Amino acid sequence: MSVKPWIFSTMAALILCIGCGNKPSEPLLASAPPPAREPREILENLQYLGTRKDLKQIPVISLTDTNITYALACRLHRHAGGMGLVLTDQEIMDLGVTDLRTKGYLVPGVSRMDYLEAKRKAASRGKALPWMAKVDVEKLDTLPTKDTLPDGKPDPDYQEMRDRYATPAMAAGIFRVVSGVPEAVWPRVAVLETRPDPRSPDVQGVVLGFKGTPVLRVAVMKNKADNYGLYDLVLEQSTKRLMTLMDGSK
Repeated sequence: MSVKPWIFSTMAALILCIGCGNKPSEPLLASAPPPAREPREILENLQYLGTRKDLKQIPVISLTDTNITYALACRLHRHAGGMGLVLTDQEIMDLGVTDLRTKGYLVPGVSRMDYLEAKRKAASRGKALPWMAKVDVEKLDTLPTKDTLPDGKPDPDYQEMRDRYATPAMAAGIFRVVSGVPEAVWPRVAVLETRPDPRSPDVQGVVLGFKGTPVLRVAVMKNKADNYGLYDLVLEQSTKRLMTLMDGSK
């Protein structure tokens, strides 16, 4: 996409300049920003969600097509699990995905990465930790993506997940990945690049970064209301790495 000029609000411009300059910032937006009318405006929305933890902002940046939202939910939780990002029990309840916890797809405070690391350590010491026996690693952070199980039998969870939990599961995944960026880093995140996705003319890519380093790769698509919603969201750096970058910039 050839980046067209558009007018930013004073606060948005301030945030972007601060992000580019890596200087101490003023507090981010105190009130929720409007829906993104241009791809790069998704930054303000993600900054607000990442710092204010206002769950009401998630529908503002979400797509509404169930087929897209469920596929995104599957990708987000698998990605978050691999990055070691977790949800607390309270967050799971607030996000409306307690049934995903009950079914074993989400475990409070535990990611797939955590489990695999604990399993590796357990193998070396010859004893597993008690909590590990309660985790179904085949389900953890892995929502069903097919209507059949590996043995060819119908997957009873698949249709229910798609029909009842596509939207809340997606919201939980968005919050989970966004929370991987430390609050102290968000004010210094800037738009590094915007361009169309070569695989789809309807999707626009936005790279968000800190000190020139990509932090989040975001893909957005227009909703029927003509605002942009999240089509994909990938955290490029671990939370620990981002904190290291932050400390190195002081």
